[in-house]
Amino acid sequence: MKTIEEKLKICRGCKNRIEYHSGLTCSVTNSKPEFDDECPNYEPDEKEIARNKRRQEKEEANKTKVRGWLVLFLWGGVFGGVILTAGQTLLQSENLLYGIVGLLPFTPMFIIAAMTITAFYRRKDNAVALAYTYIGMHALSAVLAAIVLIIASDMFSNSEIIDNVWDIFKSLVWAVTWGSFIKMSERVKNAIPEETRKWRVPEKILLIVYIFLLGGSIWLTSIGVKQASGVSEVSVESMIEQLKSESLPIEVSDGVILESVEKKDGRVVFSYSMSEIDKRVVSEEDMEAYFLQLKYSILNVLCQHPESEQLAVASLTKGDNMLYTYADKNGEAIGNILITSDDYKRVIGNKGEDIVEKNVLLELLDEYNKIIPCEYFGGTELMSVDLNYDEKNVVYNVRLPELSMDEMSAVTQSYLENYVLENWGAIKDSMITLAMINKMDIVFVFKSYYSGTDYAKVAITPEQYLQ
Repeated sequence: MKTIEEKLKICRGCKNRIEYHSGLTCSVTNSKPEFDDECPNYEPDEKEIARNKRRQEKEEANKTKVRGWLVLFLWGGVFGGVILTAGQTLLQSENLLYGIVGLLPFTPMFIIAAMTITAFYRRKDNAVALAYTYIGMHALSAVLAAIVLIIASDMFSNSEIIDNVWDIFKSLVWAVTWGSFIKMSERVKNAIPEETRKWRVPEKILLIVYIFLLGGSIWLTSIGVKQASGVSEVSVESMIEQLKSESLPIEVSDGVILESVEKKDGRVVFSYSMSEIDKRVVSEEDMEAYFLQLKYSILNVLCQHPESEQLAVASLTKGDNMLYTYADKNGEAIGNILITSDDYKRVIGNKGEDIVEKNVLLELLDEYNKIIPCEYFGGTELMSVDLNYDEKNVVYNVRLPELSMDEMSAVTQSYLENYVLENWGAIKDSMITLAMINKMDIVFVFKSYYSGTDYAKVAITPEQYLQ
């Protein structure tokens, strides 16, 4: 005996059918289907039968069509993942050539990505296997990153470690999420029926090659870390001994004398004396500002010219901290500078950008606000200082002195620019010095004495002050 669904299917192709909101009814019997296997009143409606057939074929095609979450996986997860990986690798490389070389280990994964997208749209029997292979490669990359992070943890700052751990976690969640989707999705099952699925030789070979490449990367990383550690240990000790054997004390710059160098409690300690400084006649605020500038100047040199500070670079890379101690001409301690390995790793990780942290400049700006407004150069008055860290500029709002009309006519844009450049040494304060280390624009907005409106704007760029 046929089921009710099978009976209704017959009725839908019969001329005697009557369609109500409540369902199909026979115009002969005035009731719903009552026959067992064959209806004695059946009269085929060829047009309706053909229409029902086309509708059924369309429904079947829609079930297997690539759409919905499957489209998101293919184009957002697979294709988008390839673009993101390639983009990050190229952006993090020093130049295009290094970036291209850095992409080579990912080549098998990129090939699998292209094969996965193509296979689903062409309904190939290995489409699901390719999807699992790509997801597995993505997960293996996260595992590799975790292993490298463990092996080379000393080469990363704390913030970099946190960022990397978060990226690894996101990658693993991504792999689990999309792996579960491929496993449970009805659309995937309809598009590639389970009984037809296969795992073919090309994806197996590419997965094996990818695993070997990942293993090679881990091996090279471990060797590099061991070599760096070994060289660092030898070079630090030998350089300290070599420096001690030279003619210390030695004058390293005008009035600054390196008295001694020693390694103590995980620190390399440089002891300096300053023959032109007397603690009794120098204010504490001035010395704090001086050492603040000096700390970031040292970090800048370590990043930009590491060859001139080999001992410091080797020590910081190894994980030791650098302590610079200073005494005045009478032997009185006047200040210390501590540069940690995390400080160095942050600067190197940023490739020399934003050496001075935003919070340091903001704290210094707070100190400025305590004394502003105040007298400034050439009879002007400093009204305010604005820090635009993200836009990489510092703005000094300066009010011009009270001048006659004839005197004002001589104060042109070019005059003010030449005046600032000619007196740069005297104008340069702690904020400007730190902003210069960050390669920020130094902008002077000159305002008229009476109205306070902008009269002229002079911007000193890194190209000008780094000449």
